[in-house]
Amino acid sequence: MDRTFKSNQRTDAGQPGCIPETAATMISITTKPLKFKRPLVSVWTVLSVTDFKTEDEVPTAIDDGRLLYAFNIAGRKAKSRRVRVLAESVCDFVEGRQLPNLSEADEWRQVMNLIFPVPAPSIPAKEIALAWNISGTHILNLCDQKLLRVAKGSPRRTGLGGSPHVEYQSAVEFLKKRRIL
Repeated sequence: MDRTFKSNQRTDAGQPGCIPETAATMISITTKPLKFKRPLVSVWTVLSVTDFKTEDEVPTAIDDGRLLYAFNIAGRKAKSRRVRVLAESVCDFVEGRQLPNLSEADEWRQVMNLIFPVPAPSIPAKEIALAWNISGTHILNLCDQKLLRVAKGSPRRTGLGGSPHVEYQSAVEFLKKRRIL
């Protein structure tokens, strides 16, 4: 992907080879293919890798299907949405990739494999927080609000080994209910 930005460069016009102060220069930045460390990314991350000018364009891209998988992971009493977008959806959009024609069940299974590559009966809350790109406190709040189910016998304390485990199926159900269509 090639992007060009205009900037005003401040230079000393009196020095040989310098550009006058008022001249606009062109800077070209070539980026490598997108690669994200987290499966879900924030609206600000989407904004930083697309041609969108404001964060208001991201929900429009979600609503019109240009960004296929996005989720509102806010708690029950939140005054605003907390949107996370599947990083792979961002890559598909930016790189102009077309998705293969899969059944809804197969497509959903593929999405869950991107978010939770190794499904298990339960997942440590800290791993969900990393995958969803949110704080561990937010995951605990979702558990307290009964939006996520803590696995039976799971610890809930601070420190080493204190991250409670969340039932995998409850995390999947939460994301299915919170998908923004």
